[in-house]
Amino acid sequence: MCDIIMIFKPPYKMVEKVTELLMYGVLFSTLKKDIIYGRRFKTREEAELVIIEYTEAFYNCPRLHSTLGNLSPMEYERQYSYREEVAQQWLLK
Repeated sequence: MCDIIMIFKPPYKMVEKVTELLMYGVLFSTLKKDIIYGRRFKTREEAELVIIEYTEAFYNCPRLHSTLGNLSPMEYERQYSYREEVAQQWLLK
């Protein structure tokens, strides 16, 4: 007898795409809640600048991400680089 779950298991690329779409949905939901709602922009350029500033200054850099072990992307990168450097030094010994 065939397992019904295996018949309907989506291909990996499809799962990857859904995950990507969910991440974008979370970003846009947070973005709208934090800076868009209740605000009027005079021009499209002003809106673009505010969005870029938000994503660079808050969303991507200092905000803690649960997928990174509740570290900010900057702290995660710092720790990763340190571990890589230590591993390289250890291999060279």
